[in-house]
Amino acid sequence: MVGNISNKISFYFQNQLNLDEEDREVIEYGSFVVIGGFFKVMMLIILGVLFGVLKYALIIATTFALFRTFSGGVHANTYKGCMILTMTLFIGSSMFIKIFENNINYSVLMLFIAFIIIYSIYSIVRFVPKDTPNRVISDSNEKKKFKKITSYLFIIYTCSMLACLYYKVEYTFVLAGFIGIFMQMVLLHPISYRVVNRFDNIIKRGILK
Repeated sequence: MVGNISNKISFYFQNQLNLDEEDREVIEYGSFVVIGGFFKVMMLIILGVLFGVLKYALIIATTFALFRTFSGGVHANTYKGCMILTMTLFIGSSMFIKIFENNINYSVLMLFIAFIIIYSIYSIVRFVPKDTPNRVISDSNEKKKFKKITSYLFIIYTCSMLACLYYKVEYTFVLAGFIGIFMQMVLLHPISYRVVNRFDNIIKRGILK
């Protein structure tokens, strides 16, 4: 649906402004990104409200998107696949937090956060940045730049979250923030690429319609 809408918009502007094919494709891609992003946000809000986890889902999704911008990572090849994967991850992890929101053990929480911090440092050193379909990084200086940005962002964000813990901001919010980081770091790993590619193949075969 999003592809069809974007396609129609691009042809409309091509006809109205007498654009060449290259410009039309740019408009189509831009429209796809904007419309696709809008539908994802709306779906996240709807599902978040339905399952009573909107506040956690928004924190996870925002954190995930922030780190993904600079570190890259695996992408589903289809919009449908991307929608299913992201909603499953965001809403599923939010429901996990909701289960324990009134019974979080501080010691267990700190161990979990420590694990995420250690794994994230490993992922940043080992995998960042990863290419995406729309951003292939071949220049070594560019790679160093994105790794440095991701590293600084991680340090600032982690210190902010730990400060929230120190000042006793609601623990579930801090947990949601760290889960957003962890989710993105996991999707940098080669195993995640293989899993998502298999999922894409299932989508293409029409098993999930």
